Amino acid sequence: MRLEGRLPDLNTPVPPGEAEAGRLTVLWEGGAGASGFRVYLKGCDGTIQPPIEVPASDHRFGPVHACRPTGNIGVAAVYPSGASAISWVR
Repeated sequence: MRLEGRLPDLNTPVPPGEAEAGRLTVLWEGGAGASGFRVYLKGCDGTIQPPIEVPASDHRFGPVHACRPTGNIGVAAVYPSGASAISWVR
């Protein structure tokens, strides 16, 4: 898994023309045989928000505004027998 985009420094204002700073896209590989994926965002208070369902044909999701500075985004593959563990990328 990896993230595209960047999390700006918390101590500096977003420069003019860079309004997309802080918007991230998560990309992943694998999940052969999965019926879909669940994307999880961890709020700034540490709570995991309800998952976003993504079709099996997609291996990317975003852009989303992630909590700064961590940008915790997780992905789990969904199979007929259940879901995999959540893999977190920071």
